[in-house]
Amino acid sequence: MADFDDTAAGRSLAEALVRTRMAAKAWVVGHVAISKDGHTIVRFQRMRSSTSATTLGYGAWTESRADDTA
Repeated sequence: MADFDDTAAGRSLAEALVRTRMAAKAWVVGHVAISKDGHTIVRFQRMRSSTSATTLGYGAWTESRADDTA
């Protein structure tokens, strides 16, 4: 696991991750953002089903700096 670089290359990697996760239907929607600290992050919503555990945050907005976010 590594954080996205705070560069154009890091943002491109984050964009690719969002597209991949959305295509795989792991995330409903997602986008790249810059945190208040100036770091590259992804914000996303995971798929939710009637059996999803609420403690995992399924259906809620989540954000991560990690490039292996599931």
